[in-house]
Amino acid sequence: MLDIVICNNAFNELKKSSLETFNRNGRNYLRKFPIKLLHFINRHEVFNELKKGSLKIICENPKLLFNSNEFLSLEKDVLILILKCDDLDMKESEIWKQLIKWGVVKHPTFQSDVKKFTSKQFETLEKTLHELIQFVRFHQINGEEFMLEVWPFSHLLPDNLIEDIFSYDKVSSENRYKFNLLFRKKRDSFSFQTFHQICDHKGATIVITQISNSNMLVDGYNPLDLNRNTVYCDHEYGPIFGDGHDLYAPNNNNRWKHNRSSYQDI
Repeated sequence: MLDIVICNNAFNELKKSSLETFNRNGRNYLRKFPIKLLHFINRHEVFNELKKGSLKIICENPKLLFNSNEFLSLEKDVLILILKCDDLDMKESEIWKQLIKWGVVKHPTFQSDVKKFTSKQFETLEKTLHELIQFVRFHQINGEEFMLEVWPFSHLLPDNLIEDIFSYDKVSSENRYKFNLLFRKKRDSFSFQTFHQICDHKGATIVITQISNSNMLVDGYNPLDLNRNTVYCDHEYGPIFGDGHDLYAPNNNNRWKHNRSSYQDI
């Protein structure tokens, strides 16, 4: 029994000494061994204070971790701990890019070009990142960064999240925009009547469509109402790109058509 008491006292002294040492040298430890240190203290509850101190340092200077050569080997549960921190001093668009890198590296056979990802690869990547995506504050990403960084990976996001994002006021440094998801083929089914009933006379609109059997996106912006009196509009068709029917959705047809001289690569 005495041996146990002595060992316990020795352990408490060691723990106290470890805390004091970490408080003095924590930043140096994290700079040199960020992944090893985070993995170690996360596996041992007795180092909860060390964990709090480490997370505080990471939140204040996230480059210590995210710029580390070993970041991509970070364990998922540790990454979740960091993403849960409200005071992580890092843009959400940067967090998203790092998550994508972290997820893609888990699958060495994936191409580096997201445009070449197959539906199966997107499905696999979604499973890898499923627990992490919920911690990204998409509403804090401005519209330009969202379309550039997030939208190419929209396959990873659940439909209700996409609808919520487009319904949320997105604020940029100079302008304020409000996006409402009007029409979605998966939700509304496609017919030219439905498209015009939902989308006509709604002000400026953005149309985004994906070319089947590829990850190529085609989009168009109309700054005016969709109606006959302001821009070219035919109510026997769905969306039309270009005055000469360069790309258009025929009436009640799931297959789009295009002018080959305008879109040679489709």
